[in-house]
Amino acid sequence: MGINEVVFFIPSVPQEQLDNIRKLTGHLGYKIVAFAHTVADLKRELLERSPMLLLLWDGHSLEKCKDEFYELIIQFQQQFYMFARGEMHYPAGSVFTVKDHMGALINEERPTYTYTVT
Repeated sequence: MGINEVVFFIPSVPQEQLDNIRKLTGHLGYKIVAFAHTVADLKRELLERSPMLLLLWDGHSLEKCKDEFYELIIQFQQQFYMFARGEMHYPAGSVFTVKDHMGALINEERPTYTYTVT
């Protein structure tokens, strides 16, 4: 996988929305190589592709599977970008550091913070 090739985790949405997301992320330099709609899909993609980056629309994408999602992310130590918020999440064990990448681009960066998943 190339550095700009990503897996996008998003609950099932209509194909038209997926096409729009693919176009939007393409304009930002990302090539979506797979959409994962469930945690099982995501695990398969992480095993098969070992992406450099996982894109996630926002926290609402995790409403029904938050515990399983974070368990998998911690297992793979997979960084992810919360697209709608412009935040990159870097795992170190069960502690995540969050950096405001979108704010940095427009010189309005919010402070970096951490959170722990238990």
